[in-house]
Amino acid sequence: MKKLLMTTVAAMVLATAANAGEITTLSRTGFWTAYQMVNKDGIPVCGMRAGESGRSVYVKWFAGYSTVTVQLFKDSWRIPEDTKLSLSVTFDHDHFGTADDATGGMFRYDNGNVSGTVDANLGADQIGKFVEQFAHADKMLIGFPGGNEPAWNVDMTGSRDAANAFVACMQRTRAPTQPFGQGQSASTLPRPTQ
Repeated sequence: MKKLLMTTVAAMVLATAANAGEITTLSRTGFWTAYQMVNKDGIPVCGMRAGESGRSVYVKWFAGYSTVTVQLFKDSWRIPEDTKLSLSVTFDHDHFGTADDATGGMFRYDNGNVSGTVDANLGADQIGKFVEQFAHADKMLIGFPGGNEPAWNVDMTGSRDAANAFVACMQRTRAPTQPFGQGQSASTLPRPTQ
């Protein structure tokens, strides 16, 4: 039984690693695309993205986490790692909120290019309101209080389809469960034998 369990766990880990980085498009309407993938750490991700030349907006949920991350990328930004900054979001004329704990830094793509990035996390109590406003908005305005970056006007055409696909992805994607408690990790388990 133990050998069968270990072999099954190993097969699941290998299957996850083989799919890492593969992106499946769930919806592509207007300016927005909803997608799912498995990141390099083997964590399933549901996301929405929109972009234009040199800059992009991502909304991501990582399986097993109770937050949603809003990520902004701009090729010309050069942000020192772990820079704390503010980010404000307004949908149409309704101010959603300001994140005073957003974090900036640099992101290196697999092809070697780099881009400045800003990450802001939405808590579990904010996700429903954010997705609802996101789905129904015509415009999203992202402001950078405290910086000199002009506010970004983001076209929300297609946001309803993207939000519906995003929520459906979150509902069907679950973090892998484990039959052991905290303080133990899969890396400490004995390796399966052939």
